Amino acid sequence: AHGDLVHSAAADTAGGIYSGGTATVLDSSISYNTAGQIGGGTFDGVLAMSNCVVAGNSADSAIGGLYIDSYGGAMVEDCTIVSNTALQYGGGLCLDAFQPVVISRCKVMHNRCSAGHGGGIFLWSAGTLSDSLIVGNSAATGGGVGADSGTDTSLINCTVAGNTATASGGGIYAHGGETAMHMTNSLVYGNTAPTEAEYATNNSGILEFSYSCTTPDPGGAGNITTDPRFVDANAGDYRLDFTSPC
Repeated sequence: AHGDLVHSAAADTAGGIYSGGTATVLDSSISYNTAGQIGGGTFDGVLAMSNCVVAGNSADSAIGGLYIDSYGGAMVEDCTIVSNTALQYGGGLCLDAFQPVVISRCKVMHNRCSAGHGGGIFLWSAGTLSDSLIVGNSAATGGGVGADSGTDTSLINCTVAGNTATASGGGIYAHGGETAMHMTNSLVYGNTAPTEAEYATNNSGILEFSYSCTTPDPGGAGNITTDPRFVDANAGDYRLDFTSPC
């Protein structure tokens, strides 16, 4: 697909797009679709997606926006995933691939799942998130990013801020034995939850930080807990002020 608009469709699974093979989606919009089970775009194959918008999709069950159920890995770059909703998990995006998924230079914003993990992103499989902005999302746990099922994921040069959880882990949440998330040169700050606002684990989940900014101090090399001083977080400007310690 190149330059396509998938708008206001409805189905039980994959309201907008379903691909069971190899898919390349460029410069396209998947918007305002609805699904009874799994939402906006479902890709059960090998996916390359670039410069796309996934917006305003919803699912009655899980994964409001983009579901990557890939047997061969996937690459998503320069995309905006915004204002998608689901009930159980993965408001904006869910990774469930047999091979690692690479997500880079993406904005994942204002997505919501009301009763589960991962308002912005839910991880069921390994991947790398780099140079991405994950802000303003909400869930019961893992308002920004939630991980489960023994996944091993790296966040590199990412900002996870302004996300909300109604239970714990407003920013990030790792659940389950052998589930690991590794934050490098990233900001996890300014998130909210009743307990463990920035990051939380449960059932032996593992979170590792290095050369990152969060609070309280998670241990690890080169981390700081000082306010990163965003230019204007209230207005959605998460660039760093010139006085930032980061």
